[in-house]
Amino acid sequence: MRTTKEEKITFREPINIDVAAEARKRGVTKATLARNALLHFLANNQTAV
Repeated sequence: MRTTKEEKITFREPINIDVAAEARKRGVTKATLARNALLHFLANNQTAV
């Protein structure tokens, strides 16, 4: 039997990013930018499993 733990994530301050413009600036797709942001967040969040 597998169990899962859900945890609510809150940010310290609102984040407003023009995703399309940021992706163009970095030369990547919006999906790649989102994936990299999520991986970066998870790597820096010690409570994430």
